[in-house]
This record gives sequence, C-alpha cells and structure tokens, in this order.
Amino acid sequence: MRNIKIITVAFFIALLCLNSDCNKVEETPVFNGYVLEGRLVNSCTDNTPLKNKTFEFRGENDQIGKEIIKGKTDSNGYFSVLSNLKVKYLIMEDGFGLGKTILYKIPGGQSINFGNVAYNFTMGLRLIYKNYKSILATDSLFINAQGVNPTNPYKSSYVKGPLTSEDLGVIYLKETPMYLNKDSTQGFIYLYKNILNATSPIFKKNYLVSTNCSSIQELIIE
Repeated sequence: MRNIKIITVAFFIALLCLNSDCNKVEETPVFNGYVLEGRLVNSCTDNTPLKNKTFEFRGENDQIGKEIIKGKTDSNGYFSVLSNLKVKYLIMEDGFGLGKTILYKIPGGQSINFGNVAYNFTMGLRLIYKNYKSILATDSLFINAQGVNPTNPYKSSYVKGPLTSEDLGVIYLKETPMYLNKDSTQGFIYLYKNILNATSPIFKKNYLVSTNCSSIQELIIE
C-alpha cells in the first residue's frame, strides 16, 4: 500500500514538472549576425563576374581596421558573408590592399542582398541648362563636375557659345556609390561663363550618386 502511495506521488510530481517546464534550462540568446550577399561584376556595362575576388567589410569610421569581415567571391562572382559588426554604417573595400572603396554608407545591423555590385562604377550625368540662351558667341561655358573619388576627383569640359540647345550632353564620372544615398552630398556641379572667371561660378549644384547602374542621372540647371 505504501509503495502505491509513493508511485502515485511521484507520478503527480512528474506531471507537475511537465506542466511547469521543470527540466527547461534557460538559454542566453545567441547573436548570429547578419548576412551580406551579392554578386561582384566588372562594371555597370559589363556583367562579367569577378571570380575569386577578395574583399572586406569594415565600420565606416574604423580607419585602423580592428574589426573587419573578410570575404571572397566564387566562380560566378557571388559572395555571402556573416557580419557581426555593430556599427551604424559599413564600407565595402577591395581586399588586395588597394584602398579601393566599392560601396559605402551601407546600413549596419541588418541583412542585405546587394544584387549586382559594379567594381568599376561609372556614373553618367546629363546636364540640362535652362538658361542656355544667355551664352553668346563671345562666351564659352566651362563645366566642372567635382566628385569625391580621389582617383578621379573631377571632370571638366568646355562648350563654345552660342548655345542652341539646353542639353549640354552627358559627362561620366568614376565614383564610389553610396548604398544609402540620402542625406549626404556626393559632389558638385559648377558652371562658369568662361575659364577666366573660374572663381565666380554662375551656377552651383550638389548631387547624389545613384546606385542604379542602368540609368543616367539628369541634373537640371536653372
């Protein structure tokens, strides 16, 4: 009779443990990081994949390189790395020590699929000058597009007057595109009546680099 009581009590204790998770061990949440993936291609007009290309992600303000996520593309240019860098912005750079920035202003703390990333990014700027009739036969228009890429910081061109169209054509700049291209100035467009008056531009406009390789950015000059 005593054994039956013991068995009954043990049964009810076991049943209570099941209902109250007696055997459950409290685990500390593990930070598994964020996935950064995409495909590295040659340029905006050439989708040839960059095979076995090393690269790295680091914090935007980490100039010493204390925290770096290294990666390498496969035979199709595809890459996927796990980042645990807890920073506001990331930069993607060449991994061969060339100091070449591929993308910057990448939001930290989230997984991102970049799609195709152009290693040699070139942007086109079509300039529309609404006041083109003000340029006479005795004038020449000097255009200076100043970017932030130290390897190719600006592009200059001359247009001899008089102007018969507001379309000044397309100029191309080698720039490092911002992945998050807002609330930040990427470069400048200056227009001068002539080169002799280059200290006093008749027009100045800030612009942002678009990360969209398929489009030419149009800037209206009024």
